[in-house]
Amino acid sequence: MQGVFALNEYLYENEDASSVSQQALSTGGGAEHILYSLDGVPTMITADGVPVQDEGEIKALLQKHYSNALMPSEAEWAEVKALALKFNDSRNTFMSRYGRGAEELCLQYTGLALRPCDNLQSCTETASMVCALGAPGCYSEVLAPLYVEYMEQVRALNENSGTLFSAISGFSSGNLASSIENMKASAEKMRSAQKIIDKSTLRFPEGEYCADCIGVCPSSHFDYNAMDEFEAKLDAIKARTAPIAELGATARSIHDNTYLRVNYKTGTALLKVWGPKWGEFSAKNAELKKSADEAAVYSSDSAFKASYLQFDKLWTGMQNRMATRNFTGVETDMGSLESLANKMDALAKEASAPYTAALDAKNDATDAIIYARWSVRENDAASVEAYNAFAKQKNGLDSSFLPPTSNAKYAEFATEYASLATDVRAFAHSQKQISEAIGNTGEAFGQTSINAVFSLTDALAIMPASQKAQVAPIIPPAALLAVDLAAISLALVVFVLAIIKFKPLFKKRSVLGAWVALLFVFIFLLGIGSVGMFIVIDNSAQSGTLDDFVYILEHSPSVYTAIDEAGANSASLEAMLACSGTIKSQAKAEWEGIEVYTMRYSGNSCTLSGERMSYDECLSQAGASPMFQLHYSAESHNPKFYTIYQKVADLYGDAAYYNRCEIGEVLH
Repeated sequence: MQGVFALNEYLYENEDASSVSQQALSTGGGAEHILYSLDGVPTMITADGVPVQDEGEIKALLQKHYSNALMPSEAEWAEVKALALKFNDSRNTFMSRYGRGAEELCLQYTGLALRPCDNLQSCTETASMVCALGAPGCYSEVLAPLYVEYMEQVRALNENSGTLFSAISGFSSGNLASSIENMKASAEKMRSAQKIIDKSTLRFPEGEYCADCIGVCPSSHFDYNAMDEFEAKLDAIKARTAPIAELGATARSIHDNTYLRVNYKTGTALLKVWGPKWGEFSAKNAELKKSADEAAVYSSDSAFKASYLQFDKLWTGMQNRMATRNFTGVETDMGSLESLANKMDALAKEASAPYTAALDAKNDATDAIIYARWSVRENDAASVEAYNAFAKQKNGLDSSFLPPTSNAKYAEFATEYASLATDVRAFAHSQKQISEAIGNTGEAFGQTSINAVFSLTDALAIMPASQKAQVAPIIPPAALLAVDLAAISLALVVFVLAIIKFKPLFKKRSVLGAWVALLFVFIFLLGIGSVGMFIVIDNSAQSGTLDDFVYILEHSPSVYTAIDEAGANSASLEAMLACSGTIKSQAKAEWEGIEVYTMRYSGNSCTLSGERMSYDECLSQAGASPMFQLHYSAESHNPKFYTIYQKVADLYGDAAYYNRCEIGEVLH
């Protein structure tokens, strides 16, 4: 294998030859060794165009290359040592006026060369010795702390310079990284110590003001430039030789990559054989795999779990084989996979049956709860309390329904959900009977009077359809008043005719008084009945239920779904349209022969049956037909049902709300 392009045969499908780089290794052998890297990561070594696959040989080749190409040469290391000597020697930079270096002179002038010290007590003794020689203004208690500080830094310089030169002398490829770290640490400690000496109060300042300097020692002239250059060279050597520290991991990575890629190249031919087989098998069993994956999430059946884990492992393994072209043992694995597939379907169904039964019962209870919630009148405190008790029971079950669990527990859930659904439906049925009773009394009067008035206004074309909802609440009380006035008028006629015909009888004041009292009782009872009727109508109008609305649907030849596009984004509109379709299909399935129409409107612009018209025209065509109005709202609300002043189910919600489309689910 020669050159970058020859590596194409070893590249995976998602890799590009442009990301490959190559480097000739300096191994000193007869063969030409090339290191190939992919996106900068060492990937393969070849010897005269043949991949090297032995990890030991790969490691040996890298080690030779690193030693020859990356390790510092003797000349480079000599420069490092020379720089270290240069900044260490600068502690005693020759001073022509004194004939010696700064540190040597300081030790002599302070007496520390004659009598070194290492703590306050010993340094006080040295200072006392110096002051005893008669130096004017000499105080041992002043000098002693300065001696302690100075000697600490001198010792730090000596110790760290010793460590530094030991590391320079003892470095090798095996300890290069640690040697460099030790040298850098020692150099930094020397820099810190020298910085303190530079500011020592013992010094005689040169060209700077120092109020408390006592002028015993000459100022130092440490070569910080040499130290900076020394550290820079170490950093450069460290960066260049970084691969040496990762030699073992790099060799292992190259070996693993080479193994996979050689198999990948070999497997390309086998892919033509096994690729179609796997494609056919995976397509045929895709649904099986999906159902098995789902069952694995909620089933705790040990027999199924064991088979599933093996099935999933083999399935994933086959996917990886196709990607990596590694077909070692593929016949055995494929045979095992086919054998497991034959029994996995039955195992998955058996394992998921208890969960499925419990989930179906849960969903059924959810539908029942939703129906009941929409069947309760908000002003009926007893019904609201009863519904809340059912909802609390349902929430308790839901909080405990946490798959996976045992089959016995799933069976228990299924029984409890089924029992709850039965109780809730019985409760909802009682609410429906109430709604039907109301529909046969107050609602019937309200709807009849409203329909009669609107039939007249429609015939005369004197009222836009959009205004009907505002006018409707006035009609029932006006109709009641008209009925009352008619009844009172008739009663007055009867009252007067009776007096005329039975004049002798009514001459008696007691009879006349009783007759008048009877008239007022009649008027009073008539008024009470009318007020009661109006209260029933108004309450029903303000707190309608789903059953009220369904009662209207059952007696209507057509129904409309109206999608209010105002404020809705594309996702919400799509969900609203889908929910409208669900309502349509459920209505047609539930009430044979009913016609369902869909309108979309925004402001006064409306589309109905593919025709564009005004919103008023859409409402006029809908006439008295009941209507589901789907509005967009960032916050979802329970539907509002109106069956007297208007025949509308108002829904408000976002995309998630309409994707659930609870109204469509409970219509049946």
